[in-house]
Amino acid sequence: MLRTGNELCGNGIGVSVAADQYASDVAALRSIVENEYRGIEPKPLVIAPGGFFDENWFKEFISKSGKSADVVTHHIYNLGPGIFLKTGYKFIMFSLSPFLTQSYLQELMTT
Repeated sequence: MLRTGNELCGNGIGVSVAADQYASDVAALRSIVENEYRGIEPKPLVIAPGGFFDENWFKEFISKSGKSADVVTHHIYNLGPGIFLKTGYKFIMFSLSPFLTQSYLQELMTT
């Protein structure tokens, strides 16, 4: 799996990349994957953009990226508050919200 950054689409967090530039970067990454993995199957997936959903940004990105990305993703942060626990050197996050109900998942699919 190869990704092209984290939370750089739409409004981002403090910094963002324009959809046309991001599409160009993903095309460049696709070219690298094709060249470096020539003759090797399966090739790593190119997954982009991995950030906040902004309808206009995603429309432009998808229209300009063509088939450069194998998977288009976005982050969903509407699952309610989470709690972080420090256990040794690891942080574990879990949500106290009972969000895995059938009705909630059906509603989530429409977002």
